[in-house]
Order: sequence, then structure tokens, then C-alpha cells
Amino acid sequence: MTILTYVLIALIGANIAVCTLFVFGGAVRDVRRRRRGEQFATVRFDLARILLQPTEETTEEFQRVRKARRRVVLGAMQQLAFDLNGPSHDRLLRLADALGIDHHIRSLGRRTRWRQRCRAAQLAHLLGQDDPTRAKLLADRHPTVQAYALEGLSRSDIHDVYSLVLEMLDHRSRAVQIAAQHALLRSESRSLHLLVEYLSGPHRAGTSLAIEVAASIGDPRLVVALESHLQAEKTDTRIMVARGLALGSAKEAADMLANMLADESAGVRAEAASSLGRLRAVNKASAIAQLLGDPSWDVRRNAALALDKIGPAGALLLRRALSTEDPFARDMARQVLEAAAARTRQPAPPTLEDLRATPDLLAA
Repeated sequence: MTILTYVLIALIGANIAVCTLFVFGGAVRDVRRRRRGEQFATVRFDLARILLQPTEETTEEFQRVRKARRRVVLGAMQQLAFDLNGPSHDRLLRLADALGIDHHIRSLGRRTRWRQRCRAAQLAHLLGQDDPTRAKLLADRHPTVQAYALEGLSRSDIHDVYSLVLEMLDHRSRAVQIAAQHALLRSESRSLHLLVEYLSGPHRAGTSLAIEVAASIGDPRLVVALESHLQAEKTDTRIMVARGLALGSAKEAADMLANMLADESAGVRAEAASSLGRLRAVNKASAIAQLLGDPSWDVRRNAALALDKIGPAGALLLRRALSTEDPFARDMARQVLEAAAARTRQPAPPTLEDLRATPDLLAA
């Protein structure tokens, strides 16, 4: 045989060996993954019994948890911490202290590698509320650690550091800003006055993010704060203001939204019309009807849907639009009226030709 033949045989043998190792390694990995899953399920069950039935009968479960792998125990406790509250959560914290997990978390929080501090931030909710490690992780020099620390805050924790969370809306890192938004959205309502103060102050880097939070919370107390941003420079900000005003009282918000119907941005006009529809602002129905002839299709569509939501007064204006000379307003009114007729199983609205052929209908 030639040298080339030996080389080919060697290459084939090497490929077979690599494939064998790949298959064997995959099988080993699957077995280890399945074993970790079984261990995790066992530890989670034992923890649940310890926390929900804190009696002498749980001593055996405690010993099994103590002997389990630290990584498995941490994962199970981290998952349970978000599902528990009240006395059960307090028992979980005491259990973490009994197992020495709190020392492990503090040790991770002092590491020089930011990935290890991220792990500490993920587990920080297993520490007491007054533990200095939690504040240290929130002020960490790495933004990813700060983001994880924010995500790990409970509702009561957020109330205690609400002002700090608001400041993090101005952070240079997008990850920290998003985490701060999530924290504000799940915070307790007793802290909203601080959000109102933030929005009522001068424009900051995180003002648009705070407006987005306010528009999603839906508390009437935030309407006053949103009013100061009706003329915001960014179009997206004005859109969020219009969306948030729909969550306030009809009388205060309707006047502000009516002014936004004349905004230079089609997106703002469309959102303002939708918000007036959600408020059922009957006294603004005529102003909404004027947008049926707007150059933007989105604005026309939202205006017609808003009139449909308003009720009989809006339906009357939509029927009147069927006889207008503006083809855009006429077509949009017809689409919404036909959809409403199909929804209520009523006859379809007459066409413009029908109206012209029947003067009585046109006069109505």
C-alpha cells in the first residue's frame, strides 16, 4: 500500500474516534443532566416540606438538603424564594442562615470577578433586608451586577430603595435602565409619590423611561406628573404620555388628550385618539371625528375605533361620515361600522349611493 493509503486509513480512524467520543460525551452529559434534574426535584421537595411543615418530622429532610450539592440547593432556594411570602419566606431566610448559604453569598459578593458577583446578586434576596451586601451589589462597579441586583429585589425591598431605583433610570447602561423599569413596575403603590416627584422635576436621561413606567402602572395620581410632558421633544415620549393619560380620570385627561389630537406627529395623534376612546370621552367625539380624514391611515383607523368605543354618539358621527365627500373618511367609517354591525348582528350601513338615493337617510 502507498503512503496515501495509510494516511487515508489514519484519517478515517481519527474521524471514527472523534465521532465515538462525541457520542459517548453526549450520553454522559445527558446522564449528568438527568441526575441533576432528579437531585434538584428532590431538594426542592425537601425544602418545601421544611418550609411549609416546620416540625420535628422535617429533620430528615433537613439533613438531606444539608448533604446535597451546594449548587443544587442554591438553585432550588432561589426558585422558591420568588414563590414564597410572609412566614414561609422568613423561614427560608432562616434556613439559608442555618445552611451557611448567607456566608457563601457574601463571599461571592466580595470576589474580583464580576461573573461571581453576578451570582451573588442573583442570590442576594436570600439575605436579610438589612444585609450590607445587598446595598453593595446595587452600587457595584459593573452594570450587569447592578442589573441582577435590581431584578432580585422584592416588592418591599423596592420601597426601601425606591429613590435609588429611580436614579438608576439615568444609568448609562441599558441593562440597568431596563432592570430599574421592571423593579418600578412591580413596586408597591405607596412609593408612587416618589415617581410623581421624579416626573415633575426637570428632564433627565431617564425621564422617558419613567413616563413609560407611569403609562403602564395606571394610577390616576400620575396624570398630574404626565401633564408637564405634553410638549416633550421626543415623539416616543409624547406617545407614552398619551397612552398614560388614558389611565387617569376622564375629565382631567380628556382635555389634555384633545390638545394632542393636533400634534405634528401621526403617532401621537393616533395614540391620543385611542386614549380618548378608552376614556369613553363623549364630549370629545366631534374632535375625534375630524381625524377621520387625516392623511395617516393609522390616525384614521384609531379615530374610527375610538368613536366605536364611545358608544351611540360615536356611532352617529361614523354614520354621518358615510355621506362626506372625503373618500378616506368615508371608507374608514364604513369599515368600522360594518365590523360593528357584524359584531352585533345588525344590517350593514348604507352606501353613499343609497344615501343619495334616499334623501331621508341623508338628512338623518
